[in-house]
Amino acid sequence: MPAVEEIRQKIIASKYANFDETGMSINGKRGWSWVARHQDLFYYFLSDSRGRDVLKKYFAEFKGVCICDGWPPYGLFKIIQRCWAHILREAKYVWIQLETEYSKEFYDKIQKLFARITAKEITKPNRRLYNSAIKELDLILSEYECECKNEESFRTIHTKIHNAGTDLFTFLLYPGVPPTNNAAEQAMTYVVMQRKVRGCLRNETGMVTFANIMT
Repeated sequence: MPAVEEIRQKIIASKYANFDETGMSINGKRGWSWVARHQDLFYYFLSDSRGRDVLKKYFAEFKGVCICDGWPPYGLFKIIQRCWAHILREAKYVWIQLETEYSKEFYDKIQKLFARITAKEITKPNRRLYNSAIKELDLILSEYECECKNEESFRTIHTKIHNAGTDLFTFLLYPGVPPTNNAAEQAMTYVVMQRKVRGCLRNETGMVTFANIMT
């Protein structure tokens, strides 16, 4: 469908795009609905895979900033902005779950770091803020390394943030790029609503039709 392909090409050529995926039953088997979004452009694609091969099939030529959660297949893209909303939600959940002083302190410091780096609109690459943010995050992670031995849930969020590393601060070097993946998550609410109504898709034709209509 030319109109759908035009949207895909526009997203490929865009400065950045938000990506996300969610489960979708396809003929009684586990499948996945993916979305790529740039502002008001939405492109949906369905597959029985949640792997890198799917992204490569539809967006191998994308050279912009990929805004995403930590799902490994997004490593296909060279420039990544990890979603701060995911990080903050999970850090808060660990604090509420553990109810320890160190987990609350950790969450507070991560939240304050985010507030500091998003206090002003980024209108041009800010290398100084980028470098200072990386240094501050490293100090926070180092300060709470010992606590990782005590609780698995705290070790998980600590490791996740450590692995995200500099990808949390990409937006400071690319003005206009959002620091969260909220746009893609919002786009997925349409799929979730359809999933509740439809239950599942029956065949490949249904997959293509569904994706085209959603796009």
